[in-house]
Amino acid sequence: GESGEFTGILATAQDVTERVRMMAALEESEERYRQIFAATPLPMWVADAHHPRFLAVNDAAVRKYGYSRAEFQEMSAIELQAEEQRDAVARQLLTRDPSLPMQFIRQHVTKHGEYITTEITAQPFQFGGQQARLIVANDVTDRLRAQQALENSEARFRAMFEQASVGIAIRELTGQPRFLRV
Repeated sequence: GESGEFTGILATAQDVTERVRMMAALEESEERYRQIFAATPLPMWVADAHHPRFLAVNDAAVRKYGYSRAEFQEMSAIELQAEEQRDAVARQLLTRDPSLPMQFIRQHVTKHGEYITTEITAQPFQFGGQQARLIVANDVTDRLRAQQALENSEARFRAMFEQASVGIAIRELTGQPRFLRV
């Protein structure tokens, strides 16, 4: 202008190409992990490290337990426990170190009242900037039933063998008979 003042624009330029590339790679990586979490066939959820409320659940948890995502969001993980275990589990959650991984067996109850035995694996996890735990719940009900049935069958065979009043032999298709009890 006339008073000798300088008017204008001062501008600086900075190349942000690398930063933009890194942000895009980070977003792609986060999306990939979201997809893996959602598609994993085992029930999984993210719980607050200091309070057992659900922060996120995957599709397998929704299918296995029968609760919608919205219902999970209103629940605490204590509510999945068998009624008689809830107080003990609540006390344990208060005393555990949330920074340590854990593994244990729990009796859970689905929305429809079905009892399932689950092997729980809990890992420390950062979620949305807060300390959380990533939980994987593997239903081992059928495996434990099969194991119990096998043990019962072996016990019956052992009792039959030990109480037999006649000789018992096991013979393979080839070879000589091996007498177990005479």
